[in-house]
Formats: sequence, C-alpha cells, structure tokens
Amino acid sequence: MNSIFKSFVFAVVICMPIVAASQEEVTITVDVKANNKPISPYIYGRNNTLSYDKAKPLTTADWTRIKDSGVKILREYHGNNGTKYNWRLKMSSAPDWFNMCFKEDWDYAVKTLQEKAPEIQGMWGFQLSGKATKSTAYNYDVWDLYIKTGQKAWPPVSSDQNLAGGGEPDLTPGAKNALKEGNSDLYLMDWPADSTVGILDHWFGDKGLNFKKEKAQYWCMDNEVEIWSGTHNDVKPALTADQFIENYIKTAKLARAKYPDIKLVGPATCNEWFWWASWGKHTPKIWLEYFIKRIADEEKASGVKLLDVLDLHYYPGTSDSTKLMQMHRVYFDKTYNFPEASGASMANGGWDTSIKKEYILERSRAWLTKYFGPNHNIGLGVTETGINSKNPNVQAIFYASVMGEFMKNGGELFTPWSWNVGMWEALHLFARYNKSICIQSPSSQEEFVNAYSSINSTSDSLVVTLINRSTTIAKTTKVNFPNFRLNEEGFTSLTLKNLPKTETYFSHTKNALIKSTVTKTENSVDITLAPLSITTLILKGAYDNTVSSPSLKNGNSFKIYPNPAKNELYIESGDFQYDKIEIIDMNGKLIQSKQVSFEPKTRLPISLPDGIYCLKISNKKDFYTRNFIIK
Repeated sequence: MNSIFKSFVFAVVICMPIVAASQEEVTITVDVKANNKPISPYIYGRNNTLSYDKAKPLTTADWTRIKDSGVKILREYHGNNGTKYNWRLKMSSAPDWFNMCFKEDWDYAVKTLQEKAPEIQGMWGFQLSGKATKSTAYNYDVWDLYIKTGQKAWPPVSSDQNLAGGGEPDLTPGAKNALKEGNSDLYLMDWPADSTVGILDHWFGDKGLNFKKEKAQYWCMDNEVEIWSGTHNDVKPALTADQFIENYIKTAKLARAKYPDIKLVGPATCNEWFWWASWGKHTPKIWLEYFIKRIADEEKASGVKLLDVLDLHYYPGTSDSTKLMQMHRVYFDKTYNFPEASGASMANGGWDTSIKKEYILERSRAWLTKYFGPNHNIGLGVTETGINSKNPNVQAIFYASVMGEFMKNGGELFTPWSWNVGMWEALHLFARYNKSICIQSPSSQEEFVNAYSSINSTSDSLVVTLINRSTTIAKTTKVNFPNFRLNEEGFTSLTLKNLPKTETYFSHTKNALIKSTVTKTENSVDITLAPLSITTLILKGAYDNTVSSPSLKNGNSFKIYPNPAKNELYIESGDFQYDKIEIIDMNGKLIQSKQVSFEPKTRLPISLPDGIYCLKISNKKDFYTRNFIIK
C-alpha cells in the first residue's frame, strides 16, 4: 500500500464519523413552561424607510410593503446625516459627501407616517455635537469638478474631503484631505441642548404641530460619537468623551422634562473596536462601561432617568457565508469565539489577544446592573448593522437570527441599517407570525439549527421558527413539545429558501413564502430543513394535562385587566389556585414577587415605568403568564 493511498484511507476513516455526526437527527425541545419572556415589538424594525420630500412621496405600493411586513418601528435619524440636522430650517449636512448641505423635512416624514401607518413607531433623535446646519449656499459643485477634471471614477476625489464652505480639492489619487479645508462657520451654527430638544415643543407642544408623541417615543442620543474626529471633523473644536457625556446629560434632562415618557437611546457606539476602546487615554475604563458609569452616577445624583435603551452598532467585516451564519452569537453567547474580536482583548482591563468571546450585550447588561442596580429597567438595542453578502438567503437568515436572539435574551430594540434582498421576507415572517411571549427551545445542534419559539397570551397558539444555517446540508429535525399537547390536525408550515437575487417581498399575499402542511407524530413534528432555510410552524394546542395541573380551558379564563394599566391590575384566574404572583420585565428580570392567599379575583397595586411586562401566577405544580403594558 503506497503512502498516498495510506493517506487517502486514513483521511476517509477519520472523516467518516464527522460526516455521520453532521447527518444525525437534530432534536428541538419546545418547553412552554421554561423561562418564558415577553417579546418587545420593537425588535421588528428597520432604518431609512420614509420620504422627507413632499415632491417625492412614497407610493401606494411602498406603503403596502411597509404596513404588510408587520414592521413595528422605523428609525429615521439617518445616521451621520442626523448629527447636524436643523429642525427649524429643515436642513442637514452629509459628512460622507463633502459636507454638502441639503434640505430635509422631518415634519413631513413624521406627519405621513402617523397618517398612513399610525400603528408604527417612528424614531428620530437629538444632535449632541453643539452644531447644526444653517445654509445650503456654500456647497462645492462636485459635478462641475467631475466634468472639468475628466475623471473616470465617481466621485472624482475622496468624498471625505471637506469642500463645503469654500474648500479646494486635492486631486491626488487616494487623497483624503482637501488642499484647503472648507470654512464650516459659513454653513454651521451653534446648536445647544435647548435648541435640539425644541423639536419636542415643535411637534407635541400646545402651539406645535399636534403630532402624537406616543408614536414617536424612542429618540437617538445622536450617532457614533467615537468616530466624529473623522466623520464630523468640520465641527470645531472636537469633543472629548467627557464633553460628549456632558452634552448628553444636558439634553437628556431637558428632553425628560418636556416629555416624561420619552425613551432615550444611546450612545449608538460604532462597531466592535469602539464598544471597548474610545478616546483611550481620556477614559479610565472600557468606553461602554465608562459611559454607563457616568450616566448612572448622574442619574443617582439628579434623580432624573437619563437612559432607557443602551444602544450599539455592529458591522462584521467577513464576507464568508459560513462565518456570517454565526454573527448573531456576538451579542449574548458566552461560548462563541468571535474570529474578528479585537477590542474584546481589553475586556479584563489589559491587552489579551486570546480573548475571543465577545457577548457584548450580556456584558453590558452586567455593567448596567453593576452601576444602576438590579432594577434599572434599561433595555438593550442595536440600531445599525449590516453584512457583506450578496446571497439573499444569507441576508434573510442573518436578520432572522438576530431577531431570534433578541427574542430569547430580552432585547428591546433592533433596526438593521443595510437592507438587502431577503430581509423584507425575514421581517414579514417574524413580525407577522410570531406571538407575544418567547419560549426557550434548545437544539441538539445549536451551531447549525436554531429554534425561536413564541406563544400567545392564552397559551393555545404556538409558533416555532427553525433556521438551518448549514450552507450545504439538509437537516432532519424532530421538534418535541413537553408540557404542550398538540391538536389533532394538520398545521401550516411557511418556508423561505432558494431566494433569488431580485426582490420577492411585496405584500402579505405576494411574497416568497412556501406554504405546506405538516402533521404530528405522537406529540412531535418531524421535518427536513433545506440548507440555508427558515421554516415557521404555526401550531395549535394547550398545556398538557397529563403533566401539569388542571388547565384553564386553554387559558381563556385567566384574565388581567385593565391592559394597558397604570396603577393597578385585576387578576381573575378561574379555578386555578395560585399562591404566588410575579412581575418580570422584558430583560427577564424579576421586578416583583409576592406570596398570596388565593382569591378568584385579586387587585394588585403596581408602580412601574412605562413598558411591557409579564405577570406570572403559580403554585408548586403549575404556572400561567400574561403580558401587560404600563402606559
């Protein structure tokens, strides 16, 4: 036997168990009684959707697509273009395009959103650099430059050059800086905290435009401040980290005074390195931790709530599909070694390149508890993300996976920035079909197959979404349902797979979903998942009486009201004799726990910040949950 043949045989023998393992049946366990959490509706969001120009309104088809998708929140701050927005003059400046100043009408955008789709939240923001746009008269004629120089590329020079305000371009290939910097005093004006929050009076005040403030509750505290030295280097002098935080605090206090129920979202930290290290020598701690500590200290000193959602941005660099299929694990997964981890090397206070486990939002949750205390009621959000892929199936799975992880881990806000084919389909599948309470659904092959499950408040409708991340292998999967008895009927299955490169989603009825029927085997569902596919099972049933205590007629006789509530809730539990009441927030934190003597009707006084909560009643054998809103 020659050495080449020996090597071949050895390779085959070694690989055989691995191939066999990859073909093993995947087992999913959907336990309706395991760690239930309310799902924030605002994880179903996107950026940059509306028109800001009366002359270019969205079409009827546009509004159909938006509304039918089930999207719950639209972030319309426009990223870097929002930092120098002037709501009085309705104009802003584009730092990524020569600082060109342009007209933009937020009033028109919010008006059309509230008229056309009042069920959708709009998200705008405040400017914290201290400057805003005052004139469009000093723009550089880039098109004229292109014609005169006969350049073959567009733009003719780097769009990072500061040309507005009388700048002179450097035509040297690759030059980032202008030969002569534009004078930003010609097109920028001072914009202190009272100016930026004045938009609240303009929109919601007695003499304002009479917009509904409850439909514009979330506000960005500006955008990616860590990179302003590059993106906004026309703002002079440049802010230090502490100056930014001072501006943040002033603005937050004024905004809270004008709109007590406002949701302040910040600091919109820019990408992985900047979660950890920013203004290095000026901040004694990791940047996100330092920001949290400073805001917590001021909140304790002033008694004013200054942060409602901790927000970051994330743009992974890889274009490898197999790696992109794991990017959802960066936020919460403590076991995942992230290949692109860099700033995480500072996680222990020094520099250790062996640290590859990121779990940045889980770390942030620990920092929030450390500095604010255990009942801080501060959510977690990602308001910008995007991946480098032209594969619509990869795009759909990436988007669906992050929504799923936010379901499982109590995230409050998720709005991708980059938007590609496949993402409308994923949004529609999750936002239109998911129920309101998340159920933990572990998989025997979490790396390749995930399940994201949800149940309704009456506990008789269950949705299980299965994602096969393998780029080449179909996965035979068994879904088990301990504590939940499936009805004796066929169930609807909706699948996304083999998406083309052109857009397929147009409405709730015109899209790429493949509808079929699945049946149960005993109390399980057996299904084969195609490579790079998303499959949603829409199931009916009830708590399993052979395992749990007597049901409440599928939960229908367990009622809580009023909902939304303010200062009190009434609980009617039918014949279910509970002895404990608990209230849990969207992060899965226990807010209130009370041992009680059973009464068929109970009044429960409550004092909670506005938001979505889960009420749980239980005895030693069983429990039931309902979501409720404080408003």
